[in-house]
Amino acid sequence: MANLPKKTNLGKRRRRSHDDVHDDDVRAQMGSAKRKHRDTTDMLLEDIHNRLDKLGSQRGQTVEPSLDKLATFLIDKMDKNKKDIFGILMKSLQHHPMQSAAYATLVGLINVERFEFGGEALQFTVLHLLEQMRTGDWETTRSLLWLLAGMVNVNVITAGSFLQFLNFLMKPCIMVKKEESLNIKRELLDEREMTELTSKQQSDTGLQRRHDWLVYTVLSCLPLVGHELNEKKESAFNALLDAIQLYVNKTTQRRNLCAPFLRVWNSGDPLQVECLDVLWQQIHHLHNDGWMDKYQLLQRPFIAFDSRLSEALNHKLPQFETPDPIPVCDSTTPSPLSSWMVFRIFDFQETGLNDEAQYLPDAFSIERHLIDGELNEIFKLHHLNAKKCAHLLIEFAQSKPDIAIRHCIVECLLGKMLQLPLDQMDQKVMTINCGAILIELSKLQPNIMPGIIRESVDIFYRKMPTMNVMCFDRFVNWFSHYLSNFRYEWNWHEWNINSILPPNCLNENTQRHPTIIFVRELIKKLLRLSYYERIEQVLPEQMIQFMGVAPLPKFKYMNKMLSGSTLANDLLIALRHKSSPSIVVHILETNKSVGDLCKIDVLMQCIAHLGCKSFTHVFLLFSKYLSELKYLASSENAQHAMLNAIYEIWIHNDQLKLVLTEKLLRLGIIDAKYIISWFFAPAQKNELTKIYVWELIHVTMRFIKSPPTNNAKTTATSAMAIMDIDMDVDTEKTLRFLLLDVVQRFFKILSLHQQTRRFATNETGGREQLVPDYWHDWVMGRFQEFLFIYLLDFRKLRDNLKNIAEKAEECHSFAKVIHTFISFNT
Repeated sequence: MANLPKKTNLGKRRRRSHDDVHDDDVRAQMGSAKRKHRDTTDMLLEDIHNRLDKLGSQRGQTVEPSLDKLATFLIDKMDKNKKDIFGILMKSLQHHPMQSAAYATLVGLINVERFEFGGEALQFTVLHLLEQMRTGDWETTRSLLWLLAGMVNVNVITAGSFLQFLNFLMKPCIMVKKEESLNIKRELLDEREMTELTSKQQSDTGLQRRHDWLVYTVLSCLPLVGHELNEKKESAFNALLDAIQLYVNKTTQRRNLCAPFLRVWNSGDPLQVECLDVLWQQIHHLHNDGWMDKYQLLQRPFIAFDSRLSEALNHKLPQFETPDPIPVCDSTTPSPLSSWMVFRIFDFQETGLNDEAQYLPDAFSIERHLIDGELNEIFKLHHLNAKKCAHLLIEFAQSKPDIAIRHCIVECLLGKMLQLPLDQMDQKVMTINCGAILIELSKLQPNIMPGIIRESVDIFYRKMPTMNVMCFDRFVNWFSHYLSNFRYEWNWHEWNINSILPPNCLNENTQRHPTIIFVRELIKKLLRLSYYERIEQVLPEQMIQFMGVAPLPKFKYMNKMLSGSTLANDLLIALRHKSSPSIVVHILETNKSVGDLCKIDVLMQCIAHLGCKSFTHVFLLFSKYLSELKYLASSENAQHAMLNAIYEIWIHNDQLKLVLTEKLLRLGIIDAKYIISWFFAPAQKNELTKIYVWELIHVTMRFIKSPPTNNAKTTATSAMAIMDIDMDVDTEKTLRFLLLDVVQRFFKILSLHQQTRRFATNETGGREQLVPDYWHDWVMGRFQEFLFIYLLDFRKLRDNLKNIAEKAEECHSFAKVIHTFISFNT
């Protein structure tokens, strides 16, 4: 009885259970109401987002009806969702900056009905702009400034306060004193003073880039608001333009210092101009035209609501100064933050389009700038979906039937693909994406787009002798892939090689002519994507000579007269019978007729010969005899002998050379540093004009930068964490060693070439000096490419590069490249 619970406790427990059920029902109803409210709010915000995004997507269409309806809709939903609406507006503007006039008109229409909304929207935009400047989100900052410029047109902001706002942005640039020339003799400075001087120069370079960006950003908003400022504040506006002109003229020489590095063509082509100079020219012409673009590419939806907007009360922008510090502008991407070249392919005077139904605006007119902005926006949003991107680009072209938009599309895509500077991985992504879009464009309009692409490629072909080597690989890779999608059909007969070189005039130097290299490397890429007989069918007779012989293996030990042929026969028998590694080692050790290096050569040639049917065959043989191969590859000469064997048997197949060498590297049989030393040996001098060599060098560098991880070591213990840190330190040291080693080897081989050429000039009485030195120009271009691909890594090695340049003064062109690169990479 004592163990039974009390009756009163049971009753209480029973009553609490009944209350709990009731409370649960109440809470469930309240939770359901809250969820329903949240769901309703989320659906509303999603609806607002979709409407604003759709507004930004209406390129070339009338947006006025949509604006009126959207303004009415937002006014009804304003009270409880104002902050969310501001956030959605900023996000939509970030995706569609070229539609800033439409978004500004929307703000203006709401401001007419809700004055407080205009003030809050203005404050939110300015705070957001300052925050983006502090964090370095430059593109968003520029789009926000465009929105503020649009608000002047819709009477939300007074013209005077916005002009004052621009003056505040320009203040750091206008106040910059004239740069003092540093005529200090460096040998008179001690180590501390030299360090301070270097630090000051680097800081000044960062400030100059910030000032360039501020000027560029201010100029970029003037097409939107220039007409309004010129009408209402003409004298103050002209003063601002004068200050900008003074700054641009004063800094042109500095900004063009690195222009030879950044041009697609090295001939000083007038169609390549530094970005800030171009924009200033365009704004200057627009100013002379009364701030009206000829083809009405600038959206002005506010004109339809002029009577309503004129009744609105306006606001003044708050005064502020540019935030400090602004993050240092990064030189690794083509943006207004660092000097870059505006690139044009088509010139309205050369295309002949202006005599037809369509007109191509001047290469540096404001119309081309606005078209580029629309195309860049479409590409940025949809470049990962080639079909959709191509469809939207064609839609935009069809909305402007009087303008040759399709030429601008091809120019824009090829310009993005060849833009300098660009990280190597970004290069590949850009080449793939732009190439895929061009293919889709050709499929969508097969009677128009292939012809425009053919016209652009012909221009590149004619200018190939002056093409920047840094752009060469990207152009070859894209064009070969494009041809593979259209059965390799091209106007090959129009590429008259004989016009470049007379018949029977191919010698060692003329084979290095840029056009000859282009044709040869293009054919090799086509062979990778197809097969020898197919490419032989499509090429004209004059180009067959650059195909070479069929890319088949050449096993030299079939000749019984060679020393090592007996060993080769014994090894072939053992390998065909799938003998164990110990038997193969025994055969090598018992043979005394040849030396160690010859044994390595024989073994590697036998493995490559038996595995020539496919990559899988030879990879299996490498893996089976991995430990023996590593043992044999104990020195630099031994590893060079392995590479020599591979390259002899596949002498006519660059792709196999690349793939097999990379496999040996990844298996740990060949060291990265010995691959580098192999290619820069004097015996491989002619190989340096071939694309596969540089592909392999960059594969080697990427392998060192991102070595394969061993899963067995990825545990969470502290001991392993310390090992990982040590491994990272070792990787960085190895990378630094390799980078500097490559630079030193560039110097040695270029110096040796100059000495050889100087000797030949003396022997021929100066005639050799009159012949273009194609090899020197090619290798020097590859050196520039190497520096820019590993730009961020070399930023840490600036002092080492300076020391190398000081010791290389006898090779003037080499030292000049390093000095210019350091200036750009500060």
